[in-house]
Amino acid sequence: MEPYTPSILKRAIKTPKAYFRDTGLAAYLTRWLTPETLANGAMSGAFFETFVISEILKSYSNRAIDYRYCVSYYRGRDRKKVKKNGAMIEIEGEIDLIIEENGVLHPIEIKQSSSVAADETSAFLVLDKVNEKRRGAGAVICNCPQPGMLRENVLQIPVWFV
Repeated sequence: MEPYTPSILKRAIKTPKAYFRDTGLAAYLTRWLTPETLANGAMSGAFFETFVISEILKSYSNRAIDYRYCVSYYRGRDRKKVKKNGAMIEIEGEIDLIIEENGVLHPIEIKQSSSVAADETSAFLVLDKVNEKRRGAGAVICNCPQPGMLRENVLQIPVWFV
């Protein structure tokens, strides 16, 4: 998947991101063969993200739409401080998926957790710097039981909606 790199976002990392489109084959090749290993292993979040991205890209392919022109991701060198396990750490700004439709950017974060917080979408604000486009509704796709609002213009969406 290509990165979202408009000229205004000078700190964006411009390296494409590779996803294994078949999570079953990826699990077989890594010898993570049981559901328990996939759910609790060190790479469970990566497998979850790969599954969600793959399903979204398949929906474009099934409608004969070339997703390369409307789906991207963002990772930048702009650091933000977050609290993790009681300590403040710095992390890079990242948006797992950006869907562009009619000049509107829809940022999506993908989390394996069943409970997500609104502050996990703080990286979405970087899209407000893009002059020729506007930021639309964003979402966090997660294992939550029901859809709901995290904050204004940001939804939490259960993975089974995908």
